[in-house]
Amino acid sequence: LAYPLTRDCGGSTGLDRIVRVSSFPEGVRSIKCAAAKDSGGREARARAVAGREVLTGAAFTGAGGVTQYRRFASVQGSLSRGSTIARSAPTSATAVPPDSSLDAADAALLKSTSAEATATSAGASAGEAAESAEPPKSPLRVVSPMAFGEPEAVRVTGEVSLSDDERHLFSTLREIVAHYGLGTQLRVAGGWVRDKLIGHDCIDIDIALDNMLGRQFAEKVTEYLKDRGETVRGVGVIQKNPEQSKHLETATMMIHGIWIDLVNLRAEEYTHDSRIPTAIEFGTAEEDALRRDLTINSMFYNITTEHVEDPTGRGISDLKGGIIRTPLPPHQTFLDDPLRVLRAVRFAARFGFSLDEELRSAAASEEVRAALGNKVSKERIGKEVELMLKSRDPYAAIALIVDLNLFPTVFPLPHAPSHTADVPPDDELPGLCEASFAATCTRLHQWKKHLPQALNDHSSDLTVGLLLASLLLPLRHAHYLDKKKKDVPFAQHIVLDSLKLKRAYADMAVRGDNVVLLHAAAEDFAAIAPLLVAAASAGGDAAAAAAAAAAAGGGGETRALTLISAPHEEFQGNARVLAGKLLRKVKACWPSAVLLASTLPPISHAASGEQCMGKAEEQRERKEEDRKGEEGEEGCKRRRMEGSEGGAVEDGGCGSCHHDQSEFYLKVLQAVHVMGLDGVWDTKPILNGRDVVAALALGKGDSRTGYWMDRVMEWQLAHSGNGSIEECMAWLKAQAQAVGGDVKKL
Repeated sequence: LAYPLTRDCGGSTGLDRIVRVSSFPEGVRSIKCAAAKDSGGREARARAVAGREVLTGAAFTGAGGVTQYRRFASVQGSLSRGSTIARSAPTSATAVPPDSSLDAADAALLKSTSAEATATSAGASAGEAAESAEPPKSPLRVVSPMAFGEPEAVRVTGEVSLSDDERHLFSTLREIVAHYGLGTQLRVAGGWVRDKLIGHDCIDIDIALDNMLGRQFAEKVTEYLKDRGETVRGVGVIQKNPEQSKHLETATMMIHGIWIDLVNLRAEEYTHDSRIPTAIEFGTAEEDALRRDLTINSMFYNITTEHVEDPTGRGISDLKGGIIRTPLPPHQTFLDDPLRVLRAVRFAARFGFSLDEELRSAAASEEVRAALGNKVSKERIGKEVELMLKSRDPYAAIALIVDLNLFPTVFPLPHAPSHTADVPPDDELPGLCEASFAATCTRLHQWKKHLPQALNDHSSDLTVGLLLASLLLPLRHAHYLDKKKKDVPFAQHIVLDSLKLKRAYADMAVRGDNVVLLHAAAEDFAAIAPLLVAAASAGGDAAAAAAAAAAAGGGGETRALTLISAPHEEFQGNARVLAGKLLRKVKACWPSAVLLASTLPPISHAASGEQCMGKAEEQRERKEEDRKGEEGEEGCKRRRMEGSEGGAVEDGGCGSCHHDQSEFYLKVLQAVHVMGLDGVWDTKPILNGRDVVAALALGKGDSRTGYWMDRVMEWQLAHSGNGSIEECMAWLKAQAQAVGGDVKKL
């Protein structure tokens, strides 16, 4: 099922959503999708033809004029011959159009499949669908096109294939149990079993013991290996730390070059106001499995019997069916430990699985949302969010958080009585943040070949910083006063206080990959983008670029920039000076800032936007007149609707009258390289501070030194590194003499 392009009201941003089926069940010939949008670009309708069935749904339109093309459905269950394929309702639905409104390919497919083809609304009952559905042969997988590659392949073999090293390890452990007559059943638990069942390797080997503590068994292992002359390394005991989700003492050690954790099977009891169990006792394998988060994580590999154990009876079937489910009723499971809600979201996104309907209802309940906010530490929530952002499909995780109404709980705003008015309404904010996040993920795919390797690494800090910045972009102008009357951006508060993430993501004083700096840099790049594109077209000639921008109606003026001071009047409108100064602030994060700028609303943040808009209107009118003569009025209308100019609708565009935001900002990336500015942040000034102080007869510690050093770098940037020290010194003295040393006159 493929979601085609849809655009916002400005017609500038397109988002693709794709749902793929890893392999078609018997009887399903094809899954196809078409789209339609109204004249405002606000509505999209998708039609899927699969075997004998048709599924349709309308796009969800959020407040603020932003179309969010939400997941059409959490495709749960199976597709099989004769069964209904509408599994759960989308955000909104429309009746299936008559055959006359289907495109030719859809109609042909329907006709060739069966004359009895039935149409069902996307809002059809999931329960009715389940009654007629046959068991799936392979899991249906929901994958967004914003994923960084395919989700982890899930082909459940039902068997565990051991490596030679794992066989050696498990054989040694069995020998130790027999040698000391311990009678211990050794079981590998959790994620290792899940990954092995789908054919993946896993280095996290957690071994559960049924009759002793991990520390006690580790002592036996050490004694046994030392008696045989083997070196024992890394033996340690991690004390329980309930605040950090370590509810049991865990022994860790390396055997034959493999790290293992040893812990006893347990049963737990919880109170209503804490996710930390009040009682932990030795338990059976079944009790241990039932207290785990998800059925797919509740299986064991019994080292003693060399068989997989599925105490819940649903672990393997859910893994095969692509279902995220809890071993016990989800409502109570989540109240016991609300962090499991976010783990369910993370694993659903990781594997492209669907949430069980009962789990989905429980996760979205007000009681569970309250428990997540009250019982789970900010650090633990932040860690889960960071893991989601570092996954292959971070958008899928964010979409689920929004769908489950968890966004205000996971990303809480500061409780500040005094703040700016630039805060979107509570009911609009999650959708706006999701749309911004989706736009950035889409752009990362579109620009993959043009970005540095760090941004193509989905787990890098650089990428996580960009994703955080994009998610919180709708809050970029929102600030509040803290208790010390200090102005604090909302985005910084969410990253540092609500999620307790790394300071580098939010603090402007640490590194470039942080949300506050990226927000400011994105708007600054949007402001100077027309100059940079003109510079790229002029082969890097800054003077020619300024003239070209002025001729195009953009002028050489820009709004006041946030991160850099206004350059000397001689360098006003000089693309190389402006870009160079900005890059020296943002450093290696500049591609992230440009990418983020490409997702901002067009024109409003571009240089001389009103002038450029007027110029754009004139150009459109001239094109319309030219086309009328060639194609007639109907041809012009058709072109406007199809957005044939550069792939965007006619009323889109950006500050330099380019209609395609993506292509326009790719030229901004190109401009930095054409002007030779990549790495300019490492360039040393042609004159150092001592030279400037001596030349201008400034006193030690004179506050004007910084101002003149800034002018030195501007001169250096304007001359593309070709000017001499003597020329720069002469220019500097002339400027100082002109104002008599009074920098306020400049």
